[in-house]
Amino acid sequence: MSNDNTSCTSSWICGTCDATVTWNDIGVVCDRCNQWYHGLCQSIGSATYNQLNDSSEQWYCASVSSKRAEFPHLIDSLKPDIIIGTETWLDPDISEAEIFPHSFKLYRKDRNRSGGGVLIAVRDNIDSYKVPDLEVEDYEIIWAHIKLKGRRSLYVASFYRPNVADTDSLAGLQITLQRATQMKNAHLLIGGDFNFPGWNWNSMKLKEKCPFPNLHLNFVDIVYDHGLQQIIDEPTRGENTLDLVLTNSPQLIPRVKIIPGLSDHDIPYCEFSLNTTKKAQPIREIPLYAKANWENLRNSAKNISCNILTNEYKSPTEDLWCDFKNALLEAVKEFIPHKTTKSKTSMPWITSNLKRMIAKKNHLYRKMKKSGDEKLTTEIRILKQTIQREMRPPLKKEGHLISDPKEQAEILNKQFQSVFSEGKEFSNAEFLNKTSMKTTNTPIMNDITITEEGVMKLLLKLNPHKASGPDNLSPRILKELAPELAPGITAIFKSSLASGVIPSD
Repeated sequence: MSNDNTSCTSSWICGTCDATVTWNDIGVVCDRCNQWYHGLCQSIGSATYNQLNDSSEQWYCASVSSKRAEFPHLIDSLKPDIIIGTETWLDPDISEAEIFPHSFKLYRKDRNRSGGGVLIAVRDNIDSYKVPDLEVEDYEIIWAHIKLKGRRSLYVASFYRPNVADTDSLAGLQITLQRATQMKNAHLLIGGDFNFPGWNWNSMKLKEKCPFPNLHLNFVDIVYDHGLQQIIDEPTRGENTLDLVLTNSPQLIPRVKIIPGLSDHDIPYCEFSLNTTKKAQPIREIPLYAKANWENLRNSAKNISCNILTNEYKSPTEDLWCDFKNALLEAVKEFIPHKTTKSKTSMPWITSNLKRMIAKKNHLYRKMKKSGDEKLTTEIRILKQTIQREMRPPLKKEGHLISDPKEQAEILNKQFQSVFSEGKEFSNAEFLNKTSMKTTNTPIMNDITITEEGVMKLLLKLNPHKASGPDNLSPRILKELAPELAPGITAIFKSSLASGVIPSD
């Protein structure tokens, strides 16, 4: 931290506003990533700053990328359809798969890994798309359109205002709201970190010692001039309500609550009474091997191989393969019962024990908010740390479990290095030397011999628990029917080698 009036040339860049944090500023540094911030940019007042300065308490900044391990259990416990995120700290080098589960479609407007950025995540079974026409260039706001069943559309926005003194972002908000409210018969929902700590949403008045009172009053005027209502009336960071939700349809939001967040901000949770247009969830067919008629399957497999051997020298390799595959799939369909199920959206690593700890943490949090008992803060923090550790399973090295993050990173790094080549390019002379092909008298490779015994041996080594490949043939089936299928598969391989043709599958 810095609050020194002495002259000094040392400076750091603020992770929020990108301006310099000097020794003459009130500044804080994240104890996790060592990124500096202006106290004003993080809405840290003098009292909070002095409290941090006079204690050994750690302070952490908030970013999506630093919370990747904690997102899954939060999503699993809340099961939200739409997520609004601000100050994501993302850049194009971070892929969507690194942040959210596969069951979400992500809309992002990144700044960089040093601060800023907004996102909207929508369940992928909900019909949605990005709306760039409503965005304002150079401002941290993004919009998504949610298609509703038999109703007017819902437009959702994520907005971030970096600090309490920021006038430009407020101007950008006014422009985007003017565009959005011109759309007739549309529900609007705008959420994010607005950074207006000096307004009391219960009394609808300025607080005492409100910083930048004119900006606060201007913001409230913008909200009501566009027919919007702010529905969050509890603090979301300390004693301040910084994270807001604006809507023109408050009657459709029957429930609002504040839940523990992943950082020093709590999370507003809202329920919107609307029926979205949902895409049909893909149906999966699961074979019931325990009820399979294996005798009939084996007879069919023998007939399939006989048919391939009969046509081995008459039909092209592609035809042989297609006849083999289609006949086997038909036999599987006929002699193995199947059940249908929807695609999995749950996260199996969220164990029942984790769910109990999460429920306990949320219960203690609500108890603390209701009673004001600060003694519960320590218990909540310890429980949160335990949950984080459970979400980051240890790795094994030489038979020992490694839980230290740095050591885990080194283990993974070495593993990745071991499976990649060095990527060097060699001249013809270097290549010949390295491959021992130094003369033109290099011996010719012997003919490849494919035998039925060898093919069956490989089939029997298949892992029956692996998923099917693009041909939809289960390793379980290939292994169980190895003696019957080996002759046909051998013929197909021989045909492929002789003709130089590989089946398109």
